[in-house]
Amino acid sequence: MPVAALAVLLAASCAYGAESWTPQLGKVSGTVLVFAKGSDEGLPAEDGAQLEEGDRIETGEDSSAELALHQGSVMELGAGTSMTVESVKKKDSWFSLSLGSFIAKFERFAVNQRASVRTPTSVAAVRGTEFGVEVADDGETSIGVFDEGRVAVTQSDGDGVEETTLEQNQEVVLAPGEGPDTVSKGGKRFLRARALKRFEGRRARLERVRERREEIRKTWKDLPPKQRRELRAKWQHGMRERVRNMPPEQRQRLKEGFQRRQESLERRRGALEQLRQLPPEKRRQFGEKLRENFRQNMRENRPGGGERGGDLRERIKERRQERRDGGQRGGMGPGRQEDGMGPGRGQGGGQRQEKRGPGGRRDEQRGGGHPPPKR
Repeated sequence: MPVAALAVLLAASCAYGAESWTPQLGKVSGTVLVFAKGSDEGLPAEDGAQLEEGDRIETGEDSSAELALHQGSVMELGAGTSMTVESVKKKDSWFSLSLGSFIAKFERFAVNQRASVRTPTSVAAVRGTEFGVEVADDGETSIGVFDEGRVAVTQSDGDGVEETTLEQNQEVVLAPGEGPDTVSKGGKRFLRARALKRFEGRRARLERVRERREEIRKTWKDLPPKQRRELRAKWQHGMRERVRNMPPEQRQRLKEGFQRRQESLERRRGALEQLRQLPPEKRRQFGEKLRENFRQNMRENRPGGGERGGDLRERIKERRQERRDGGQRGGMGPGRQEDGMGPGRGQGGGQRQEKRGPGGRRDEQRGGGHPPPKR
């Protein structure tokens, strides 16, 4: 290769490393699939899998996955989560959370760096913090900050409501179609931030994320683009072989379960866009109908949903009321989905055990997993 061409390649590689994060998966437990941008082929996730812009991560029932943006910023995706890595550019990285939950610890970014999370009802801009985001079956979004950092929240359909900064141990809850709960300051309206209640039950997950971030720091290596592509291609090839070797009925259930859920999420996006175009006085009534439709669609997309649907509506209403009242349910948060395969162990994943801790919270522990991969 000519010296000039080699110099160009090296310069491009250095520029990519300087301008973009190099996200990858950490520990994977249960059934977790990764869909590449524009593909309907979901490949089983693997510890250390290299991620790219446009990748969508889907976690099944009783499943979880770690997503590390770099060695200082780590998320734990809970069960029933659908998240897309939209941009890995350091100057404007962002993710979309359509359903489910995550708990994260992000280090403080440089002045010219920013990261945000977009949900059906909000945009959360991260300032370097410990925080959590949850999106329930009916589109309701909860955002909370734990013991450090700040998150700036903007409601998607909050007409005239300013960006609101959540400080330590504060949270907000946003529902589609409902007028935001606001306070007035200096002639402007802001979302009403309340003391942390819902996310208090997620502190066991936060402790895991804190511990895992320190472990990841010790083993993390920023790989050049060529090596990342090679590792990604190797993982994709191996996982395609693994899927082909599955029993046909298992492979079909895996595909259909996630496909139904994605179709339901696409319908919800369209309905929310229709809701935003309505005048404020009509949003509340229309929003309540939409939320009931969201819940019905998600019920239908659960295996056996028709058979179990008799009392599921009431259970969902009860859970939602408990969340409004500050009830602590712990565990992996709202929005759990079944993947058609039942709970299990993914490659490199561990099994979970749950213990009841003080206040009725579930303190989840893992065992039997593999040690963190060397990178």
